[in-house]
Amino acid sequence: MPGLVNVRVARNCRNVRAITAGAQSLMPQQPLGFTGHRMPEGVPGGFAVRDASKDETDALSTALRELLKEYSPEQIVVLSPFAATNSLVGRFFARNERTRSERWLRKQLESEAGSGRIRWRSIFKFKGLDADAVVMTDIGNKAKSFATENGLSFSDLLYVGLTRAKYRCVVLTT
Repeated sequence: MPGLVNVRVARNCRNVRAITAGAQSLMPQQPLGFTGHRMPEGVPGGFAVRDASKDETDALSTALRELLKEYSPEQIVVLSPFAATNSLVGRFFARNERTRSERWLRKQLESEAGSGRIRWRSIFKFKGLDADAVVMTDIGNKAKSFATENGLSFSDLLYVGLTRAKYRCVVLTT
């Protein structure tokens, strides 16, 4: 294509350093290539990876309760590689709640913005947007297989999801 220019992003301007470092630790084979950050070093934030293989809804509930201590529901988003029906939250809404924690979780989540609740979306639908805090669910072998089957790079998918967070990112692995 005539006039096409390849531009290298040298400075990360969306996320705190902890999220960039966390993303790089999850994808060591794919260097992010940032040479600097625009956010000052002292901006608080964090990155965490938690095993959710025993009880995914409990892990999500715990992560959201922790984030709600610092952020309002409108500042938090739950992202999954999968669409609504196959994501953790989609599967959760398709069945009856079983515990008090699940009842609480059902009251917190909403798929649309502006409801005063925590939003949940697929990574694809949230591309180009950001949130102060992101919880990524369904990160594991099923997501890797899904990416491969659909001709996608799992690392790229993971990178897009991780970098939607500005200050806090929690990854729930299965």
